[in-house]
Amino acid sequence: MKTKFINSKGFTLVELLVVVGTFVIIVVTTVGLFVLMISHQRRILAEQELLSQASYATEYISRALRMAAKATDATCIEIGKNYETTESGQGIKFINSSNGNICQEFFLDSGSGRIKEIKSGGIAVPLTSESLIINKFNVAVYGDDILGDQTQPRVAIALDIESQGKDFVLKKQMQITVSQRNLDEE
Repeated sequence: MKTKFINSKGFTLVELLVVVGTFVIIVVTTVGLFVLMISHQRRILAEQELLSQASYATEYISRALRMAAKATDATCIEIGKNYETTESGQGIKFINSSNGNICQEFFLDSGSGRIKEIKSGGIAVPLTSESLIINKFNVAVYGDDILGDQTQPRVAIALDIESQGKDFVLKKQMQITVSQRNLDEE
């Protein structure tokens, strides 16, 4: 016995190809957007980490520089000075009055690309992590040249910071200017 299909409802090959093609386009677009969002999130997290570490380092250095005291002997820096640049302008040395009048120094270790700190001639301790590369740490001291000039000494620090991810490189430039907390008087 032969079966006849009258008014048979089914899909033609063309209809099936159109549906499958549309589905593939939607899936590929969705996956592409998802991958793009994850990549963007990684970049944002890396930038947040860079800014967090840079902010910590600059705030730590700023707090210490605010407490600088005028040198009364030449054990740390020149007598009568508040600050002294070191490492050809890529470091600064001063007497920290809030920390027992210790000699404190911040400088860029060009070999590792990290900012380091030395207290009273001790061991250099890094302030920034290995994931951050400091390309520039320039220090300039203003108003510390003439004694009794009624100009408050201040320090300007310019930073050029870099962080590398798998498929991106982040670069930021920062500048801070710090003056002493106590009035610089004779």
